[in-house]
Amino acid sequence: MWPFKKHIQEPSGEGTSPAELLEVMSQLSDQVARFIRWSYRSQKVDGETLAEIKDLLERVHQQAHQSETQLRSQLDYVARGMISWLDDLDTLAKSANTETAIGHDLVRHWSSQLLDQLKVIGYEEITVYGKPFDPSVAEALGTSAKWPDSLEPPSAYSVISVLRRGFHCTGTLHRKAQVIVYNEGSEEPLN
Repeated sequence: MWPFKKHIQEPSGEGTSPAELLEVMSQLSDQVARFIRWSYRSQKVDGETLAEIKDLLERVHQQAHQSETQLRSQLDYVARGMISWLDDLDTLAKSANTETAIGHDLVRHWSSQLLDQLKVIGYEEITVYGKPFDPSVAEALGTSAKWPDSLEPPSAYSVISVLRRGFHCTGTLHRKAQVIVYNEGSEEPLN
């Protein structure tokens, strides 16, 4: 709020007495002092308000970060469980008795549903089957000289079987795939 209510009377002109000039200077000095005090108080109030706003924003940011960290932790926990179920379904699909217990189509359907739900929370399967072996996303648990009929003739060290799927989450490796790699002359594990 503007603190000045009093209008300063200007000197009348050439015949102004020194007393009148002193009175005008006194009024002007009083107005300048009021302005300085008003300016200081305004800056102090504005500074306190800005500090309060900054403090509030920092607290909101910290709470949001904690909530985000807690949510990410919960999503990671859920994803680990879903990936474990997916591993179990893959094992079930590869077992010899699957035909009699549960149909392959149902197991594939459940696996597909789990993969879709994992994708919703940021986890995507790393596609390695039929591709050249890449140690940054897969670990070779063994090699095989037998080439599966379903693939084109391979280049050396192509992935011919996925034992455990690999996943990444928002661009970060979550788990490497465990694979068997084609190597025409060897049945030895890779190092």
